[in-house]
Amino acid sequence: MKWIDNEKSENYLVGFSKEDQAYVVIKKIKTKNGIKLRIVLRNNQGYLPVPSSVDPEDITIERALSWHSLKDPKKLGEDEEGNEISIALIPHEVRQYILGYYFVLISECDKWILDKNIDPLDLTLEQAKSKIKSYKDFSGYKIIKKYDELKIIIQNKKHFICKDNQKYLLPENIEAKSLKLTDALQFIEKIENQKRIKEEIIEQYHAFPRMNSGEIISILNSDVFENSKYAENLNAIFNIMVDNKVEFFSPGGSFKRKIWQSLMHILEEKSDLRKKRLPNYIISEDFKDNIIPILNLLISKRKNKYIN
Repeated sequence: MKWIDNEKSENYLVGFSKEDQAYVVIKKIKTKNGIKLRIVLRNNQGYLPVPSSVDPEDITIERALSWHSLKDPKKLGEDEEGNEISIALIPHEVRQYILGYYFVLISECDKWILDKNIDPLDLTLEQAKSKIKSYKDFSGYKIIKKYDELKIIIQNKKHFICKDNQKYLLPENIEAKSLKLTDALQFIEKIENQKRIKEEIIEQYHAFPRMNSGEIISILNSDVFENSKYAENLNAIFNIMVDNKVEFFSPGGSFKRKIWQSLMHILEEKSDLRKKRLPNYIISEDFKDNIIPILNLLISKRKNKYIN
């Protein structure tokens, strides 16, 4: 491969696709992971891992776009039990950030990161089944109980319910070996209800216009903290925080800072509560019911109306 003439350049243009409105650049980096592909599709940029078995000289834009297309899982076939096996490209997400992408095998309710030397485009069904078996053996995978609707498994010394390609971690106080089908289904229903409620709360929070921190503090100090109208809400929020073992390091002031921080989580620009790491109590019905009156006041008094 001939890199751009400038020796200090880290990028090499692989090609451009007018049809896909895409171009692909190889990024030359000095790490143990070798090289990365930077791909731009219709002005959306992302990075792709390059299997170590692939010679950079052999990378074409068609091959890069084929790797990128695995963001939509590609079915390879089925195993002996009729479980679908797919290959996919998924992000490694930490909070609201994407740190990179991995090629993974998907089967039943599990995902396994593919070895870095394997090109997913060349992977056969038989090879995939062999890899999945070795991954399961390494993790100590074992089926504890099996029903028509679901199975209970142990993996990495933890127990899970596996149903409809979803995996549910069982708490330690539940005896997996004696778990009845009805109890397992009720447990799943409880978890799914919690997810639904959480999603509804997030939608309500995201519906509020955005505000900056300075304006939030100003309105809290002038219209909320000393206003008897919100005393009951603030007291309820305080008790919720205490129940969730929140530590307060100064009388009054620390609690006020916790209120402000909670509101910043909800109202700051580009806040994505689905990806953001935040205290669990913020996405709860009790907290929502008591913070929304304060949110309504903040929005009614905000001056920076240009922030949507």
